Formats: sequence, C-alpha cells, structure tokens
Amino acid sequence: IARSCLYLPPLDDAQQRSLARTDDAARWLPRLPDPWRRNPFLLELTLSVLEETPLLLDDPAALARAAIAYADRHYRYTWFVGREGVSPAQREAEEAKRVAEDAMERAQEAKADAEAAEADARQAKLDAEQQAVEAQQAKLAAEQAAAEAQQLKVAAEAAAAAANEANARQRPAS
Repeated sequence: IARSCLYLPPLDDAQQRSLARTDDAARWLPRLPDPWRRNPFLLELTLSVLEETPLLLDDPAALARAAIAYADRHYRYTWFVGREGVSPAQREAEEAKRVAEDAMERAQEAKADAEAAEADARQAKLDAEQQAVEAQQAKLAAEQAAAEAQQLKVAAEAAAAAANEANARQRPAS
C-alpha cells in the first residue's frame, strides 16, 4: 500500500473537538457531515477551508469543491490519490481506459470525416447530375434554335424566290 493511502481510524467525538482549534471551528463541527468529521484528513481540510471562507458552511457542495481545490493547491491531493493511491494494475487499467477512450474519440472523428466525405460525394454526384440535365437542356435549346434557324432560312429562301419571281414578272419581256 502506498504510504499516502494508509488507513486512519475514524475519529471519536473527543478527537474531533481536539482538531477544532477555534471556537468557530467547534461550533461548525455539528453541522459537518458525519463522514467528514470522522476522517482526520477531511476534518482538518474542511476546518482549514472554513477558517478561510466560513460562508461555505451553508453550501456543502461548494465546501467540498473548495476543499478539493485547497487540497490540490497545498498537498497535490488529486495527484497523490490518482497516482500513489492505486495499485500498478489499477494504473495500467486506467491507462488502458484512457488509450481506449482516445482511440474511440479518433474513431468517432474518422467516422464523422467519412460521413462528411460521403455527404460531399453525394452532393458532388447531385451537382454533376444537375449539370448533365442543364447540358441536356442547353443541347435541346440549341437544337431547337438550329431548327428555328433552318425554318427561317427556308422561309427566307422562299421569300427571296418569291421576290425574284415577282421582279421577273414586273420586268417587261424584251
């Protein structure tokens, strides 16, 4: 067992009172949750935080957050619990979990990228189909314009022939 995680027996009422260094701390004791009062580390930590910020007594969740922050700032508590408070097998399991979570995150990112690429490909296909339809419409419009131009050419040739015939009739025969 890591020395930072040695078991400390629960405090009795007399021991709890002896840790309350001030009159205020002694008055705070009954308002603290029993598990906090019975654990020497938590009691000392909680009383230290309350000496700095007594108003936290009315907000246990805020008091707990402040106590953790205080413990991290002064004792590197989270580091010791997370590093020295676990066995090598637990550290390996935590590292394997972290690696698996990282791999899962990368897989989700790759999946999202693949889905985005697939959506882009579908959109490109739709765009190409739209361009093909527009090209077909332009081809049909060009063919229609060519047919109309041919009709106009035929009509113009017929008009020219009629004009020539009319001119020929109007000229006196010589």
